[in-house]
Amino acid sequence: MRLNRSSLQRFARECLSPSRPNHATHVRGIQVLKSIKEMWDYRDSLPKGATVGFVPTMGALHAGHISLVKRSKQECNVTLSSIFVNPTQFSPGEDLDKYPRQLEADLKLLEQAQVDAVFVPTTADMYRPHTLCHVEPSQFSAIREGLARPEFFRGVATVVCKLFNITQPTHAYFGQKDISQCILLLHMVRDLNMRVNVIICETMREHDGLAMSSRNAYLTSHERSHASVLYKALSAGQAQYDKVS
Repeated sequence: MRLNRSSLQRFARECLSPSRPNHATHVRGIQVLKSIKEMWDYRDSLPKGATVGFVPTMGALHAGHISLVKRSKQECNVTLSSIFVNPTQFSPGEDLDKYPRQLEADLKLLEQAQVDAVFVPTTADMYRPHTLCHVEPSQFSAIREGLARPEFFRGVATVVCKLFNITQPTHAYFGQKDISQCILLLHMVRDLNMRVNVIICETMREHDGLAMSSRNAYLTSHERSHASVLYKALSAGQAQYDKVS
């Protein structure tokens, strides 16, 4: 978007326009916060000095996500989660439209895990019109997944930065399975002087060693039966190395 007087005036009108009051929704004991304003109000209501753990997700939850929640509950006074399928980390032709969405089932899992509140924003709330700013992890775009997915790391860094700003956690929990994202977020927190402690947790695996992932649901039965081969091969190599070291 080109910056001129007209575009700046339009941006100011949109930012300053009054919005309807929002009311938090309670689902079986979980406080479901559906707007940034609700999230801010909830955060402001917490006791001063409380430690706040945050588990950001894109939904389609599994035992790996719940293990992060449990870790947060062990270490923090309050545990928050979020469910938001972030469109900016998907490249054209990827699985944004078919990414599994199961909000009611996810809320039930979070209730069972005794999460205190869950932030479920809309895309319109997270990305206002005429957005100018984002987090650009320049070096990551040329390595690892960034070579094949040029939008991915910028999208991840930007949305997590926004979620940190909105939820203001003292601790945030991520699975080691997404190691490139973990490295990026550790750099982002350090480089941007964020007051949040990023905790990297052990990868949770299926019975055959396959790392738990929401996208495992895409696998056919034939693909699923072969999906753990890499983990088994790496484990066998590690075992042989341990014998001779």
